[in-house]
Amino acid sequence: MRLGVYYSANTASGDGIGTIAEDMLRGVLTAVQGSGHELVVFTDDAGAASRSAPPLGVTWVKVGSLRGLPSVKKRINRVFSHGLLLPAPFASESSLDPFLYEAGIDLLINMGPDTATMSVPYVCMVSDLLHRSQPYMPEVSAHGAWERLEAQYRQVLGRATFVIAGTRAGRREIVRFYQIPRARVVKLPHPTPGFAIAAAQAPPPPRPGYLRDTPFLLYPAAFWPHKNHVTLLEALALLRRDHQTDVQLVLAGPDRGNKAFVLERMAAMGLSDAVHVRGVVDRPELVALYRHALALTYVSTCGPEHLPALEAFALGCPVVNTDVPGAREQLGSAAVFVSATDPASIADGVLTLHCDPARRACLAAAGREIAAARTPERFACELFEAIAPFAQKRKNWSAWQPFDRPHRFGRLFGR
Repeated sequence: MRLGVYYSANTASGDGIGTIAEDMLRGVLTAVQGSGHELVVFTDDAGAASRSAPPLGVTWVKVGSLRGLPSVKKRINRVFSHGLLLPAPFASESSLDPFLYEAGIDLLINMGPDTATMSVPYVCMVSDLLHRSQPYMPEVSAHGAWERLEAQYRQVLGRATFVIAGTRAGRREIVRFYQIPRARVVKLPHPTPGFAIAAAQAPPPPRPGYLRDTPFLLYPAAFWPHKNHVTLLEALALLRRDHQTDVQLVLAGPDRGNKAFVLERMAAMGLSDAVHVRGVVDRPELVALYRHALALTYVSTCGPEHLPALEAFALGCPVVNTDVPGAREQLGSAAVFVSATDPASIADGVLTLHCDPARRACLAAAGREIAAARTPERFACELFEAIAPFAQKRKNWSAWQPFDRPHRFGRLFGR
């Protein structure tokens, strides 16, 4: 098949979706060789092709930033579809669709819970369904966010050729919440981020100078309420007060509206001298933190998967992870699992590693094995296997051009 991928210059943002997109692109660029597929990479990054030295069978197409149709066209589509109960005059609200049809794309691979097309068959990925599992969280409930998310997921997942979920727990949620046939939901574990795999081969960088010479915990997460920062601070307070353990904490991540509240609670608990709030850190600093931390404490209330645990695995950092659905499936026996709503449970998990170097070494070794097995190339190969049944179905129609066959109202509106 002729596969398409959209890669934006804004993808390398350091967040989870950006990291997955980078690794997905790296994996498919390698795995497409000998797969029988061709690959077209659509990008708004003019220098991407020259920097990545694409192999044979890979074509790069320069496109602009995707902003969809102008708002007036969207309104017209909405009036026809919902108000007049007639087919919308514009076949798609994606500005990428004309490029996909011109390139003859059979299947677009998209690594997020959205998609750049509604006309060409596509694959998309779901990491979590927070708005369904915890609809009371303000980040998914305020200002109409829940309604927007629900409409997006219902439409995008309902029309997807395949939906990728990293765990069986995630697959069950997709099937249950959106009634997607199980055969179209592919369980495919996230790859270990490539930057962490590469950094693990290099000598450890120096310990960051702002840290005192005592153990520290690392929590790289945006300041959302569901990331559970206050519960982690309460666990830190227990460690220092009840167990006389001088442990520091590094919080690394962007503010998503909850940072001021977290800092307020931190000061109220008397932890300002023990917590280093770093904001968004670059990858060299993040690698240094992983390499020197006592543990990654990933205490999010939401699952079922998290990339930081895989980064920690690759870099030999033990993991304390909340026991959310899917976490044990993703992390196996390479993590200490704790309750997301019990500070004492989190404190006990940290204390176990602090007092037992042998346990830390055992967990680090198990984590490295998991990380080494989940390469981006393996992810891409398993993705190609998953889409194979569609390849046979795709042989049954031509590379038709819907933009050349306008709806009867289309010419009126410039199609």
